[in-house]
Amino acid sequence: STNPSSSGRPCPSPLVQWKPCPAVPCYTWQTGPWSDCQLHGAMCGHGVRNRNVTCVRGGDNTTVEAWHCSGSANRKPVSWETCHIPCDSDCQLSEWSHWSHCHGDCLKDTTGYATRSRAVLRPPQSNGGEPCPEALWE
Repeated sequence: STNPSSSGRPCPSPLVQWKPCPAVPCYTWQTGPWSDCQLHGAMCGHGVRNRNVTCVRGGDNTTVEAWHCSGSANRKPVSWETCHIPCDSDCQLSEWSHWSHCHGDCLKDTTGYATRSRAVLRPPQSNGGEPCPEALWE
């Protein structure tokens, strides 16, 4: 009861408050780790790698049938992709450098740009290695 006793003041109202909060999705796609790159009949070159993609119930992550996750806003992640294991004769590149500071004129530009680069560590060998990409800058 919210009514005061004979000497008390009324209780403040409301006694319950609510606010919006992020909802746990009912169902969502869960991805496993990628497999190693699988090559067919070769030690290097282009191949395929796979991963498990399962539909799980939000909250407890119980695996459920895939149709639960079907929906326009819940696109299924890819379960395979191409991969590449370089051959000894391929062009070998360094890792990308860190991104530069953003360049742009605060009075003229609405969008600036940043760059990064990599270097050719070893050009392709003459016996058929993969060529180096033309772009060494991004």
